[in-house]
Amino acid sequence: MAYSEELALRIRKFLAPQAAFIEKQMFGGVAFMVDDKMCVGISRDKVSGEDRLMARIGPGFHDEALKRTGCREMDFVGKPMTGFVFVHPDGYTNDADLLFWIEKTLEFNRQAPVKPVKKRALLAPKEKKTIAPPLKPAPKTQKKAATPTKKAVQAKAKPAKKNAKRK
Repeated sequence: MAYSEELALRIRKFLAPQAAFIEKQMFGGVAFMVDDKMCVGISRDKVSGEDRLMARIGPGFHDEALKRTGCREMDFVGKPMTGFVFVHPDGYTNDADLLFWIEKTLEFNRQAPVKPVKKRALLAPKEKKTIAPPLKPAPKTQKKAATPTKKAVQAKAKPAKKNAKRK
């Protein structure tokens, strides 16, 4: 596993009473999605090997968040992403700090715009969750023997010509 299951359990504990969420494997870790929008997640810092919290806090709180302990800009591709931060373990060691970050991510999530569905997603078959077992297929009925067509009847009625000469 590429992230701390203990941290994931702590996030679930605080997130569950506040919002319905889905977990998705992303960014080499796990992301917690609320209303189909990334809210908070866990990834591992490649340099230090520490787990870090990924928080989507929005651009309005970005500068203030960077002043908090353990917080730095999120930069996956070498370019800082405004509205997203990494929080290292010293920024979420106690439950009050972790709860602070989860509440900030949920606050932004409520006002964040919903992205339109991509065309490719519309073309993909939708999964259906079945509660009841699938129905048994209907029993196969025997097909009636095909009635010969008019041409087939005429062809059978005429005897084949013999080209052999009689002696």
